[in-house]
Amino acid sequence: MFIFKRAIESRIKKLLFKKKMLVILGPRQSGKTTLSKKLIKDFGNKAAYFDCQLAEIRGYFVLGEPKKLLPLVKNKKIVVFDEAQTIQDIGTILKVFHDTYPGTQIIATGSSSFDLANKINEPMTGRFFEFTLLPLSIEEIKSVKKINKNDLLLIMLYGSYPAVIGAKTINEKKEILKNIATTYLYKDIFVFEAIRNPKVFEDLVKLLAYQIGQMVSINELSQSLGISRSVVRRYIRFLEQSYIIKVAHSFSSNPRKELKILSFENEQKLEQPNFLFLRRTVLR
Repeated sequence: MFIFKRAIESRIKKLLFKKKMLVILGPRQSGKTTLSKKLIKDFGNKAAYFDCQLAEIRGYFVLGEPKKLLPLVKNKKIVVFDEAQTIQDIGTILKVFHDTYPGTQIIATGSSSFDLANKINEPMTGRFFEFTLLPLSIEEIKSVKKINKNDLLLIMLYGSYPAVIGAKTINEKKEILKNIATTYLYKDIFVFEAIRNPKVFEDLVKLLAYQIGQMVSINELSQSLGISRSVVRRYIRFLEQSYIIKVAHSFSSNPRKELKILSFENEQKLEQPNFLFLRRTVLR
């Protein structure tokens, strides 16, 4: 089993105990839990890790009652709240707790940027540092193993989720990817956003998968799926915010023109298609 040194690890360590909370966002299975546990390992019994997906842990988070959290952080120097997006009003709860009991370093992780960020950004303005943890980079992989030409081809084909990189056989890589796609890929979107027609949503992902690195027309997708352009744009935004795709907007070497183009796109007045890149997991 490989233990990868993540590029953001040293940056996070430099910001520990600076009187601010730390938030680590990223797709599921990208290594947030492993990284957070590694960050607190050296603190021994002065550290604690809690999985917020467990009902017994969620019971300690009560809006307006910061004392409820004290049993979890008592005598602790640093605490991790993993999958914090599952907690209702998490931003407000952590803000009140941080202001009332500032002595404990809190690290909150979340797999859903659009949900956790929305819950945290406004109530916790100025009180936290935010990091994004994506699947492994080539440099992070090279830190623990040599990469030859065949390895590079496999990375391009199957992606760089830590579990996939650590798999020893092609079949094992495929099974891990299948599990990620079926168990985790759309979980946050379906849970936190009311997708009225999951079949149409999945068909959109398939259509986008056939256009990796190509120009994408919102109008064409709308006609193919039989839904409005606004719904297509909304679904694409969810996909990007949950790290499944990355949209590359229209580019101009003239900064003023670039801002004008983006402004028109945001107002949906311009049917200028965008380049779109999907992470390899959606193909498997």
